[in-house]
Amino acid sequence: MKIKFLHIILGVMLLTGCAFYNNRSTQPEMKNENISKENNQMNITVGEHVFKVMLANNSSADALKEYLVKGPVTLALSDYSGFEKVGNLGTTLPQNNEKMNTVAGDIILYQGNQFVIYYGENSWNLTRLGKIEGVSKEELQEVLGNGDVEVIISLP
Repeated sequence: MKIKFLHIILGVMLLTGCAFYNNRSTQPEMKNENISKENNQMNITVGEHVFKVMLANNSSADALKEYLVKGPVTLALSDYSGFEKVGNLGTTLPQNNEKMNTVAGDIILYQGNQFVIYYGENSWNLTRLGKIEGVSKEELQEVLGNGDVEVIISLP
């Protein structure tokens, strides 16, 4: 009787251990531990000016953070229509297009691979990546200047 009871206890322990091991192995793996959901910011550097960007809560912004974990990215942006600077991001991100009215400071993904900084207004189907914090339209236009500009995007 004691041996049978001992076999039952050992069997339960063995099954419990297997279930625990099985649950551990099926837990989703963190893609990149350096990216925290709480840290939802990015920097944009233009010359000596560093702008803080609050990133949007979407898969496009998450993919941009993953891209920037490798290091800062330098982009050449050109004027387009007198209200935005646009340039190739160097990668394609998922799109989350929605009808929106942009304002100065909006950071937008266009066609999945174009990085856009708005210094004016527009209305279109676009993917929001984020918003520059604490800067006026006039300050942004002054820093971005006329014509082409080089910017560096990075994680803080």
